[in-house]
Amino acid sequence: MTLEWGIWKKQSEAKRHKCYIEMLEHIAEFTAWPILTGILIGYIANRIMSGEGKGCCMNLIMGIVGSYAGTFISHLLNIELMGKGYLTNFVFCVVGAITVLWLWKKLFD
Repeated sequence: MTLEWGIWKKQSEAKRHKCYIEMLEHIAEFTAWPILTGILIGYIANRIMSGEGKGCCMNLIMGIVGSYAGTFISHLLNIELMGKGYLTNFVFCVVGAITVLWLWKKLFD
């Protein structure tokens, strides 16, 4: 009886461990990639508009705001981004970030 209980307990621990690993993979997928992509989008937009990067935090903020602006621009142009692929979404996010930087310079410089 104790041997069967030990085997059941080990299988249970293995299943729990696998579940924790899968959960961590999902967390990394939905947090790390958007942050890294946002930093890259902000960096590209800052390099295009001013020729230099503004730092990691500012690039991240520009990437996030630019992503929303790019989505808004795609809706204004009546372009559906869902299912168009990563590159198309990335380009619209960079265009949105450039637009935000251009508006910021026009309003506050």
